[in-house]
Amino acid sequence: MLCFIHKIERGESEMAYFVRYTNNPEADLERGYSFVGYQLFATEEEVIKFHTGFGVDEDDIDICKDNVTGLLGWARNGLCGFGPYATIEEAKDRIINNPVDQYACMPAHIFDGTQTFEDGQQDDGLTFAPSAIIE
Repeated sequence: MLCFIHKIERGESEMAYFVRYTNNPEADLERGYSFVGYQLFATEEEVIKFHTGFGVDEDDIDICKDNVTGLLGWARNGLCGFGPYATIEEAKDRIINNPVDQYACMPAHIFDGTQTFEDGQQDDGLTFAPSAIIE
């Protein structure tokens, strides 16, 4: 079912800093969630067909629109990122000392927010509900 407002299930965690590699942090903040595998499609039917092909129950798929491409995908419970970090300095240290090769083509940004919790594999770090872009 296509969502118009995606409800993020927040955990009991406090505000913290998270590192996210992205070309468009403003759009990410506005959207507030990532997509499972960033598999995006033109129709709801294509989203369902793709994910149920891996044994996922159709009722578990929360289909939302990407605010940049206009395509549809299975929304995660927040943005994918790395953290949580207690200070901005810790987040910067992660960027400097732990480069992630697969994201080398995208700049790192620091967000603040709260960690969210999600069942399943975390292929791009954990998920968090962003509240602001720090840098």
